Amino acid sequence: MTSSVTPVCLSSQLIVIDGLGGVAMGHFGLDSSAFKNISKSTCTLQGFPNFQMLERSGKLIATQVIGGTSYTVHYQSEDIVTLLPGN
Repeated sequence: MTSSVTPVCLSSQLIVIDGLGGVAMGHFGLDSSAFKNISKSTCTLQGFPNFQMLERSGKLIATQVIGGTSYTVHYQSEDIVTLLPGN
């Protein structure tokens, strides 16, 4: 018996589409951002993304990512999401 498992998306397969954001007292919150699968293969995502802020020159900026609920992030469940090619 064989099972068909859709592979996990690789970062090279995805682009981020900006959502709504907000800032307050040194914090920046993203809400409703989306990932688009730019590859030709179906893939899956689960959990919360991890972001790293960069200066224009590419130098890393200290970044703390909080997945889930906080005062700047609305609750999101950790469902498995299947992204078809081009979606």
